[in-house]
Amino acid sequence: MTTAVTLTVAEALERAAEARDRGDAAEAERLYVAILDAQPRHTDTLLAFGGLLLGQARPDAALAALDALLGHHPDHPDALRNRGLALQALGRMPAARMSFRRVLALAPDHAPTLHDLDLALMAEGRPARRRSSPPARSRSPPTIRERMAVSAMPGSAGRAPPLRSRPHVVRSSSPRPRR
Repeated sequence: MTTAVTLTVAEALERAAEARDRGDAAEAERLYVAILDAQPRHTDTLLAFGGLLLGQARPDAALAALDALLGHHPDHPDALRNRGLALQALGRMPAARMSFRRVLALAPDHAPTLHDLDLALMAEGRPARRRSSPPARSRSPPTIRERMAVSAMPGSAGRAPPLRSRPHVVRSSSPRPRR
């Protein structure tokens, strides 16, 4: 006699994530499909299932799951990014770029999507995006006076911030002797 075990959606989703994490993609997929049979529009399941399929190099199936999610949550940034990755895997670069740009319209500083967009542009032989502002420059190393002031502050236990040294380059106008 077999006993049927009933899981809540949350329990099934947790077990699917555990199966995915231990490398049992078949069990994770079985659980995701079971959840979607009960709740076809379950956002977390559609996203996780799309990610699983994408990780298995099944971009067509991933695209179907992600499009189902985007059908009722059109501005879901993670789904849009994964959709872009699936489209990129299918060689549909213009559509992938559009998906990445939609993510960036929602979250302009989302570093992984910025990187994905650059890769999609370069895959087409186009230059990567131009940065709107130069990267922030790091602060120059502390002076001795700043180090002494910090080490004298209460609670610093006499510790000063470490000195950051700049490489010292000596350039000679005379050619190097040959050995």
